[in-house]
Amino acid sequence: MKIKSTLWKDLSVSRLTLGTAQLGMPYGIANQTGKPSYTAARQIIEEAYSQGITTFDTAANYEESEKRVGTALKELGILSTTTVITKLSLPEELPREKARKYIEKSLCKSLKNLGLDQIPILLFHNEKNRIFFDILAEMKEKKYIAHAGISLTTPDIAKESVEKEEAEALQIPINVFDRRFYPAAIKASSQGIAIFARSIFLQGLLLMKKEAVPPHLKEILPFLSKLQRIADQYTLSISEIAIRYVLSLSGIHSLLFGAERIEQVSENAGYAKKGSLEPELVQTIHTTLPQLPDAIVSPWLWKKNLR
Repeated sequence: MKIKSTLWKDLSVSRLTLGTAQLGMPYGIANQTGKPSYTAARQIIEEAYSQGITTFDTAANYEESEKRVGTALKELGILSTTTVITKLSLPEELPREKARKYIEKSLCKSLKNLGLDQIPILLFHNEKNRIFFDILAEMKEKKYIAHAGISLTTPDIAKESVEKEEAEALQIPINVFDRRFYPAAIKASSQGIAIFARSIFLQGLLLMKKEAVPPHLKEILPFLSKLQRIADQYTLSISEIAIRYVLSLSGIHSLLFGAERIEQVSENAGYAKKGSLEPELVQTIHTTLPQLPDAIVSPWLWKKNLR
C-alpha cells in the first residue's frame, strides 16, 4: 500500500543521527569496551545533542538501549526537542492477527521505555516484515507512531519498496565499499522518502587495524590498504573520509553512526561540519575502491560465514 509521507512537515531530522545500539548492549565488530555504564551512555547522548545531533536511533531488541535513551533524554530535558527512531522485528511466519497483537504490544513497550506518547519514526527491523505495512497504517491511526519505514538489508527489496512507495523512511547501508543501495536511495529521496545511511564505518571494520580483522573477513585487507593510501594522499583520516564521503552523496538526509566514547561523537561531528569531500576525491574513491562482495559488506552474513 502507498503511504503519503508528511515526515518533513512533522519532524526535524538532524544531518547526523546517533545510533545507540552500543549504549544498551555490546555491539559492533570493533567494540573494545563492551556496554558502557548508564552514566557514560547519558554523557554520550548529551555530547551528541550539544553537537547539534537531535535524531537518535534505537531498537526494541537492543537490550537496554531504548530505556537508556528515553531516560537520558528526559533527564537532560531534551525529549521534546529530539526525534527518536526505533525499530521492531516480528517472529517469522506469524499469522496476521498475531502479528497485529505482537506489533501493538511491542509498540506499547517501546513507548514506555522511551517515555513518549508517540514514536516519531518506527522502522521494521526485518525487511521481510514489510508485508504488514497495513498494520503499521493502523498503528498510525491509533497514534502509536507518526511515521513508518524499513531498515533494509537487500537491494532488491529496497528497489521494490521504493517502487511501491510504501515507506516514509528507509535506513540503508552505504559506505566507501558498499554502493548497492544508492540507486534506490536517489529515487526514494525524489519521492520525499527520508533516507538514513547506516554502516558508514561497516560496524567499525573500516577502522580496525589489519591484525585485528577476523580471519573470515581478511578478504577486505587489500582494499583497506588502498583506502589508507587514499587517506594518506589527501592527509585525511579514514574516519573523516568515511563520513564526508556519504555527505557527498545526494539524496541522503541523515548519517547514522554509533559511539562508545564521547570523543568519537565530537570527532565525527567535527568531520561532518567540514561538509562534502572534494569531487576529485569522491571520483578517486569510486575508481579505486570497488563494490565489495555481499559477504564482506553485509554484517548479517558474517556469522553465516563462520559456519
